[in-house]
Amino acid sequence: MLLFGDLHINSRVADRVVDCMKDWISKNSDEQNLIFFGDYVYHFSYDREALLKLYSFFLELYQE
Repeated sequence: MLLFGDLHINSRVADRVVDCMKDWISKNSDEQNLIFFGDYVYHFSYDREALLKLYSFFLELYQE
């Protein structure tokens, strides 16, 4: 199980965050649970590009 607190993703770290999640999933392929607590973005700085990267990652997971 991979747990996330307040992710607060933005364009500066989006690639790193998604790459870390992909890496963890590849190393723990038998695990089926990613649980998110809190916010995806900081409420004062909505970053559409970063959210689209995260959304694309989620789509990849569900297509497998």
